[in-house]
Amino acid sequence: MDLNENIFRIKQVMGLLEEQTQNTLPYVVEGEHTVPQNDSNPCDAFHGFQLQRNPSATMNVQVKNALDLFKGQGVWVSDVQLTDWDVNKGKVKWKVTIDKSSDGKFWNGFTSRGAGCNDNIDTRWDSESAGNGPQAIKTKITTEVKNNDGTIKSPKTCENVENIELVKKIEVLTQTPTSKNSAGNFSFIQGFYRYRCGSSSPSNTTPSSTSTNSTNNVSQVEIKHGARKVLPDGNTEVYDGYNKKWMPDTDWLKLYREKPNEVSTEKKPEIIILKPGIKM
Repeated sequence: MDLNENIFRIKQVMGLLEEQTQNTLPYVVEGEHTVPQNDSNPCDAFHGFQLQRNPSATMNVQVKNALDLFKGQGVWVSDVQLTDWDVNKGKVKWKVTIDKSSDGKFWNGFTSRGAGCNDNIDTRWDSESAGNGPQAIKTKITTEVKNNDGTIKSPKTCENVENIELVKKIEVLTQTPTSKNSAGNFSFIQGFYRYRCGSSSPSNTTPSSTSTNSTNNVSQVEIKHGARKVLPDGNTEVYDGYNKKWMPDTDWLKLYREKPNEVSTEKKPEIIILKPGIKM
């Protein structure tokens, strides 16, 4: 049993989980994104479910916030659906289901990768060389990327990834293709993944800081950026290592959210959903 599971049981005994236990499983998260006007690459933004340049594309953050409602419990993302899409309006609606995990562990991560723009989508959607394969995703999750000015472009969400699985592969083809690689400019293939951070990762731990105080001397162990702590009321705070302060979990995610991959007038696409159950 890891630290978060122990904390969950302790808080459960102490009666500190009133708000959390009101959330029942399966738990559904729904959202949508719309391609911004004058976007530099609209066909790419059409399948940009978490996209830095598009304020409406925050799927990973919304799902992560929902997963954190069940922190320490054995849950994971069990299903992903696209409920509606419109190329003319540049809009995609989605629904994610969180349910009990088959291994009883807390799978605290969710992300997606894919390929679009009529550019070899059948081979690029899960290609390691294109940055979309499971190993490339692990590297992305465990690496902090900064802009030239030193600000964070993409935060590290795990120190290490214990496991990663493909939840669902979804294909959206905007016209009847001779092949998936010639299915229309706004066609895409997207893989949606759940993952579990290692026990020492920011998303899976409660940090502790130790300090030694004397009359005129204070020394304190440095707290890592992205460290989390559980407050007595059951809420969580995350440490902003760049501004040297703790902040609510939701505020930290808005400031340092994950930014993966980044319609025009074509008829509404046909969707093909495959459920391979692939495990990496």
